[in-house]
Amino acid sequence: RAHGAVRRSSGRHVAAALSLAIASVSLLATVDLGARTLLTSAGALALGRDLTLSILALGLLATARARSLPLFRILGIIAAGVLAAKVLLWDLSGLHGGALLGAVSLLGLTATAASLLLRKRTD
Repeated sequence: RAHGAVRRSSGRHVAAALSLAIASVSLLATVDLGARTLLTSAGALALGRDLTLSILALGLLATARARSLPLFRILGIIAAGVLAAKVLLWDLSGLHGGALLGAVSLLGLTATAASLLLRKRTD
């Protein structure tokens, strides 16, 4: 019985992770559409995408910490890695000035917050 309860619980966690992934994709599409409509700067569009990835990564890591969900922790680490790769590979070569400063600053703040969320609890 206990094993079946664990399986059902894991299934709910996978379903929640999938729904969160779908919501994050729709959020990213909304940010892209809003940035394209309101802003003409490519830097603002890139920062909007970076901010969406940052919110997704930190949201997953905070949920994983609060509910002790290893799947969300892994997905949060992956989202933070995607953000780091995007900033280091694309934004550093394509952005200039304030947009570049904003992207690198956002990456630093996200890495700091992620490290605080990933530390071991001492209570």
